[in-house]
Amino acid sequence: MKLCSVVLMTVVVAPMVCSQLYGDPEPCPGNLLGKIYTSSTPKGNKTAGKYLNVGEDLDLKGCIAKCCTDEQCNVVFMVNNTCYEIECVSNELCQPVRRAEAKFKNVRMVLIRPVVKRFPWDDLSELSGDGNDIVAVSSEVDQVKSCDVLQPDECGNNEICISGVCACKSGYERSADGSCVLSTDGGSSSTNSASKEGNILPSNVGDILLAGSKSLPDEKASDSEVSSPSPPKRIMVNVISKTVRLPENEVKLSAFTVPAEMPGLTSHYNYKWKLLSQPGGSAGNQATSEPQGPSLKLTHLTEGLYTFKVTVTAPGKYGEAEANVTVLPQKRENESPIAIVLPPHQMVKLPNSLAVLDASSSRDDSGISKYHWELQQGPLGYQPNLSDTQTLQLRDLKKPGNYTFRLTVTDTDGATNSTLANVTVLQVPDYPPEA
Repeated sequence: MKLCSVVLMTVVVAPMVCSQLYGDPEPCPGNLLGKIYTSSTPKGNKTAGKYLNVGEDLDLKGCIAKCCTDEQCNVVFMVNNTCYEIECVSNELCQPVRRAEAKFKNVRMVLIRPVVKRFPWDDLSELSGDGNDIVAVSSEVDQVKSCDVLQPDECGNNEICISGVCACKSGYERSADGSCVLSTDGGSSSTNSASKEGNILPSNVGDILLAGSKSLPDEKASDSEVSSPSPPKRIMVNVISKTVRLPENEVKLSAFTVPAEMPGLTSHYNYKWKLLSQPGGSAGNQATSEPQGPSLKLTHLTEGLYTFKVTVTAPGKYGEAEANVTVLPQKRENESPIAIVLPPHQMVKLPNSLAVLDASSSRDDSGISKYHWELQQGPLGYQPNLSDTQTLQLRDLKKPGNYTFRLTVTDTDGATNSTLANVTVLQVPDYPPEA
């Protein structure tokens, strides 16, 4: 907190930013990578987004502090001691790319906010694919040394304490090993190496933004803002979701683009597929994917929902889409139910008029959902009220004769089966009593 207090006396910094940079273990805005990419420029160069020159009097931490207070700032981009904020078009276009040329020696990048919160910066390494020049998260980074302006001896040789950070003295520049050595640009101060004529981008910064291109940024642009002259054209990408049912466990996803890729062109679309989610129980039996340009072949699928994302890029163009693969369980082969009535035959003697028909022994592989009884044959005028229950109770068998009842059972898949049950009612002769 002592260092923070000194910085507050020398530079006007919002208290919240100060606490985030020096006291809070999670710098703003909570997902800052905390790594400095040296000799690196955005993958999209000038088309990566909108560049804002915020001044030459800021050190790296001051530049980060500025970006932290600007919700539109996604990336900090520094050339020597000149600070730029980049409002990125996409995470992909602002991906750091290592540059080996000497003119990129004093160029640094810090990733602050991802363009889309659900796709953080650390996902970019999985998108690099054939891009060997993409800087990995574990790449070599600068070490920023804090200092107390009241105790300048804390800095190393040829260093001075500026705004709480050790910086090289005028006429010196920081070498690859982190020490300050005599500048090779004729002794000019690194803090004065940027153009002093307003905030127009100097030619060396223009070269960096163009990543080797001979054209420079428009010198008639706004004093504080340099916009990409040709923002990336959007590629409309569509992927049709698929549904399969086991035992089929293979499927192919295809990406369709508008405009379509024209055969014979030197620049082709680059397709990158990524698995976003899969069934929770698939850890031990994961699906196998084989990216084939605009197509993705999937095998060894298991029951559940898979979500994939495809990113399509080309020089000056960008597009993405998501698609689902739904794997349904294997369809069961239904067996018809078996209707059983017990007893299948019974005899009732008047004046008793009660009989019970029991269908509880009926069976099915998935379960019986319905029982239905109906009279097939009976004495003239007999019209019973039969309930569709598992057990049928007959209480009105008052006429002698044969009664035939049909039982129909229905299973959960709609299959049916029927059987018959007979009840014979006998009239017993009433003999007179014998004295």
